[in-house]
Amino acid sequence: MDNKITAMESKISQLEEQNKELQRQVDYNRNKEAALQKVLCNYDNFLKKVIMEKNVVCDHEQTIVHLANLESAFNELLQKYEKAKVVVQGFQQNETLLKKQVTDYEEILESLRVKFATYKSLSDDSLNCVNHKKGCDDCKGKRKRLLTSF
Repeated sequence: MDNKITAMESKISQLEEQNKELQRQVDYNRNKEAALQKVLCNYDNFLKKVIMEKNVVCDHEQTIVHLANLESAFNELLQKYEKAKVVVQGFQQNETLLKKQVTDYEEILESLRVKFATYKSLSDDSLNCVNHKKGCDDCKGKRKRLLTSF
């Protein structure tokens, strides 16, 4: 019986040793698992950061493309504005020239009206002279004076 007790005590101590060894392995595995979870968490955070940076880079590139398109459109608009400005300046110069020509033609027209009125007056006077045969010499002198005034 003593043998049995000793064997049992030895078995108990062996089992306790095994239990302690298993407990150490469990603790070791838990620590390993915690470290692995920490590594996985860091890896997940790193992937999220890389994806965010990629999105930022894509957004930045897209913004650059939009800015280039906007700059091109603005440049085209500026060129069209410059062309329109030249055309408007041409119209303004033409307007000034046409206004000057109109005033010149109005002056010519007025002088022609005066000449017409004078010639009409002369012809009326000549007809009156011919019709009345009196004072014909006065009419000829008057006509000469009017013609020399032109």
